Amino acid sequence: MNKRQGNIIEEHIEKAVLVIAALLSVYIMIAFVIRSPGIEINGQELRPGQIDTYISEKAERLRQQLSSAPDTSIAYEPCSPAFIKMLNGSWTLDANIVWPVPRVMEARIKREYRIPKVGDVNNISVEHIRAAAYTARTEITPENANKEESYEVNDVDLVTVEGNFDLGQLIDSFNESFAGGTLPEEWRDEELARPVFAAVGLERQQLGEDGQWSQWEGVPRAKIEPEAQLFKIPEEAKELPGGGITVQILKMAVPAMQAKLLQPEPYQIASGDDDWFPPTLHKKYLAILHDIELQERRDAIASAREQETNRRPERRPRGERSHAGGGGGGADMEAMMRAMMGGGGGAGPTTPTRTSRRERRPDS
Repeated sequence: MNKRQGNIIEEHIEKAVLVIAALLSVYIMIAFVIRSPGIEINGQELRPGQIDTYISEKAERLRQQLSSAPDTSIAYEPCSPAFIKMLNGSWTLDANIVWPVPRVMEARIKREYRIPKVGDVNNISVEHIRAAAYTARTEITPENANKEESYEVNDVDLVTVEGNFDLGQLIDSFNESFAGGTLPEEWRDEELARPVFAAVGLERQQLGEDGQWSQWEGVPRAKIEPEAQLFKIPEEAKELPGGGITVQILKMAVPAMQAKLLQPEPYQIASGDDDWFPPTLHKKYLAILHDIELQERRDAIASAREQETNRRPERRPRGERSHAGGGGGGADMEAMMRAMMGGGGGAGPTTPTRTSRRERRPDS
């Protein structure tokens, strides 16, 4: 009896295991089957059965918002001004700041170059046209250059000055000054040896009412040029913007900038009677236009003469008589009589009567 009471755990261990397994199974059934785990969506914990309902309700609210009228109470504030302001502010750093240089570094080499020879502008040609053109209504900038409201049509007197420049001689002069064989090898600089046009100046004088000429004054660039401010070269080195002369050279060396500097964009002609060309080409253009006008006049005169000729009545040959039969029956009768009389060779109805008489004289 005492032996059986000592083994009570062994006798009931199987029942305890079954009870624990049953409780664990019930928990799993309730937690993962009956109550499935929730999913967090936008801060809400949803059951799998609630997800479809939540998505359907959200889609319905979105459909109602799309079909409703827009809410204009909140005005849209463009962000481009603030972005442009940030870009402009990023260039306020003075790049000419002299940073402290450690003493262990090699001192800057002092170089001396000979100023290259710049040639003259030759073969000056001037041409003038007067036409209606699109002029600047406001100050033209890269932001409003392509807007139609920035321009208006006005009559302008456009004077174009053209000249030739020996670019090859200028390149040779720069190469000799900055990369020539007479310079020490450490002084030779291929970047400096490449000439870059930075400005093109044009001056003029005005003839006053007293017959005296005024002082020479610079001619400003065209008001329709968006990049006109970029071509203003400071007179002193301290007026250079950030980056100094090195940045100016890199900026102006772009081929597009060189083309706009040397050949500014002209005014757009609004009338079809004339067009802008450089002086040498404009003279050829006028000559070709003159030849076209002369040819058009010749064609018009020839066409008028042809129309006048077609309007005139057809003349009858001399000696031909009209009969009641009309239409040239008399000439046909005459040809029949000549054939019966042996006059030989029946002449057509348009054969002049005078010729017929000469043919009959030998028979008579």
